[in-house]
Amino acid sequence: MKIPNPIAPEGIYISLNVAYTGFKAIPAMTFGKNDAFPKFRLFEDATETRVIFSRRKRLSEIETVDVGNALFNSRQITIVWKNSLFTFIAVPQYESDVFDCVRFFKRKGVPLSGSAENLYNDTKNE
Repeated sequence: MKIPNPIAPEGIYISLNVAYTGFKAIPAMTFGKNDAFPKFRLFEDATETRVIFSRRKRLSEIETVDVGNALFNSRQITIVWKNSLFTFIAVPQYESDVFDCVRFFKRKGVPLSGSAENLYNDTKNE
């Protein structure tokens, strides 16, 4: 799915296989998991996520966006929040959504990690 520019006011849902809440200080350690009804929705100026509770946060509250490999040869998106001990980790149903999300965050000026920046550079002409 391509993320439209601009996004409609009701936002756009990214289909997820699973979502986790993790610790910022220990990225590989998670304490919350939702594989039944996870949520990752993008708006022009915010995200809405759900692992345990739904939370809407402004894009300006994101410290960085990272990408990595999840289990079973899938990719994950990790959002590290400013002024928070926690992260949101999303494993999209479709790998192309990882690329589209990275492009969206780059377009919005959200800081990307080195691996997310590399993915962006590798896919920006697609």
